[in-house]
Amino acid sequence: LQPTYFVIMLIALVRTSLTFLLLQVFGTVAHAFYLPGAIPISFQDGEVVKLKIDRLSSNKHEYSIDHYHLPLCEPRDGVKIQNENLGELLHANQLQNSPYKIRMKRDVYCGQICITNIGRKESRHISPNKTIRAIRKRYQNNWQVDNLPALSRKYDSASNQSNYFLGFPLGFIFEKKAYINNHVNIHLDYHKVDQSDMEVVPNEEEYRIVKIVIEPMSIHHEFKPIATPDDDAVLRKKLDANERVAKLLNPIASCDYKLADSLRTHTDVGMINEGGPGLAGPGLQKASRHVLFTYDVIWKENEDMTWSTRWDLYLNLEDADTNGEVAHWISVSNSIMMVILLSISVVLILLKSLRQDYHLYCRSSTDGESLDCDELEICAHGWHHISRDVFRPPPHPLLLAVLCGTGLQIASMTLLTMIFAMLGIFSPDERESLAMILMLLYVIMGYIAGYFTGRIYKSFSGTKWRKAAVTLSFGFPSLVFVTIVLMNIVATKQNHESVSFVSLIYFLCLWLGVSTPLVFLGLLKGYKVRCFEYPVSTSLIPRKIPRRPLWMNSALTTYFGSLVPFGVCFYEVMNVMSSVWVDEYYYIFGFLTLTVMSLMLTSAEIVVLINYRYLKSEDYRWWWRSFTVGAFTAVHIFVYALYYSTKLESKNPVSYIFYFGYMSLACFGISLMLGTLSLTSSLFFNQLMYKVYVSRCLKLS
Repeated sequence: LQPTYFVIMLIALVRTSLTFLLLQVFGTVAHAFYLPGAIPISFQDGEVVKLKIDRLSSNKHEYSIDHYHLPLCEPRDGVKIQNENLGELLHANQLQNSPYKIRMKRDVYCGQICITNIGRKESRHISPNKTIRAIRKRYQNNWQVDNLPALSRKYDSASNQSNYFLGFPLGFIFEKKAYINNHVNIHLDYHKVDQSDMEVVPNEEEYRIVKIVIEPMSIHHEFKPIATPDDDAVLRKKLDANERVAKLLNPIASCDYKLADSLRTHTDVGMINEGGPGLAGPGLQKASRHVLFTYDVIWKENEDMTWSTRWDLYLNLEDADTNGEVAHWISVSNSIMMVILLSISVVLILLKSLRQDYHLYCRSSTDGESLDCDELEICAHGWHHISRDVFRPPPHPLLLAVLCGTGLQIASMTLLTMIFAMLGIFSPDERESLAMILMLLYVIMGYIAGYFTGRIYKSFSGTKWRKAAVTLSFGFPSLVFVTIVLMNIVATKQNHESVSFVSLIYFLCLWLGVSTPLVFLGLLKGYKVRCFEYPVSTSLIPRKIPRRPLWMNSALTTYFGSLVPFGVCFYEVMNVMSSVWVDEYYYIFGFLTLTVMSLMLTSAEIVVLINYRYLKSEDYRWWWRSFTVGAFTAVHIFVYALYYSTKLESKNPVSYIFYFGYMSLACFGISLMLGTLSLTSSLFFNQLMYKVYVSRCLKLS
């Protein structure tokens, strides 16, 4: 095909793909760009408040499970996905509706949800039911109300204060037996909206939810179902005239339906032990057989907390125990100071060395007889002798060009994402929007990757630009796609869920319909423009490389050269991994941006210094060396990931398959990004160094 027709076909394909993509994703993008505090939701007295349920998570097992995969109470109108966007599909997190009925400022006393058959009784010689297995694996519920994740509270007698934690446990183990939390007190704090707010309807009082705390309990309700116990499906849903599923035989004080709501008190732990008047306490509910689920709703006005400050409690969860913000400032300050000192050292070393080099090399090229013996010995070896070899194309030029193009694509995606995050585009409660934006930015940056690959491949005197375009289009995305599909196959065989089939179709549409045409267009454009200009031409016969000392071994310089950048980002890597794998909230994108910038700058400076030392020893094989030194930092991160996996306490092999699968992809992407940055830094440094050498010394001779 002629290039003109080829370009026209690609443009038509991009237009068609973008149209399809916008139709599928446009409705989710607006929801993904949620500005914290910009879209407050107000409720009137008695208005329905939706409680949404997320997947069950565990700090022992990295794989989350669907809430309704366990025999728990389902909504009467069926399970439905709530607030679904493309990022949630890719993240395998899907908020679902719940059977809990909540209305603004309306307390509920021992409301009944359903009766469900948890499973067979726990016995030593019988395999436990899946609910007991989930409890023993420390799975916990994750609920949301008005985009606020539910918290649980634990009183610390030592500090005389309450500590908050995300989620609440599904159950607990007591005397080697599993018990389920079949009752919850839903504590909801609200703040009255100021009447001066323009969004408030005149003469109508409105309220905003500012806090949700779940207090789980285990109560052994003795009951008589309304329906016949032979049919579990009917048993769950059949109600009496008061919308209850059972008649309680041993009601505690809060569940005494004979009393009016004004005379009843909300459920507390004391009722479980004492019971009603003249009755013994009901005790704890074992995680087996038929169980009645109940709940209380407790509303309280909070005048001190407003919509704009309601996230403060969540963002300070870590600080309650570890003083994380102070530690972050110390870590970032150390990183910045390390970068500043390293920058000053590198600049001073290079300036002093290059000034001496230019002085001697220029004198040797014009008047070699005026040099003494020591100066002649120095001039006999140096980077000026390899000026005709320093820009010689590297081995495997197509592979290096493709790796650099992919690295630039990942770097552009990362920097733009951090800019959006610092501007407040991502809300802490919707981290799935981050996954969606990462994917969309990676697709859009395909044109930049293609342009850079085409230009640098042409600088390597490459001629197979079509092969380079195909390799760039299908290389890294194919690796990601195949890895996710393989993990999905493993998860399916283990009766687990992962990324859905619909998500894979979206990924294929973005990849083949948008990213691939953009890569081809960019590479064709980059291959047509002028390649990188070198100040000196390359000789036909390569110069022999002298033998280097042992301390300049490539393996040693690669290892120690990449160790310094890893030290800069180590603390932030630990926090990001806790956010991803332990389900903690990460919100300090300013710290992350400073750390990433410090990492990039440190990696570039170290590689430039190593590059200069090797050129000084007349070793001109700097292309691949610069790339590998920068990329090897990701190896240190992966080694830390191996150490971090020992803290996960998981005995499920599927959890580790997902953990190492995603961490391998992340580390490989980081290696490409840092390798590209390091190679580009060395390229610009070499161009500048030899350009000054040619203008000062060779022209004089």
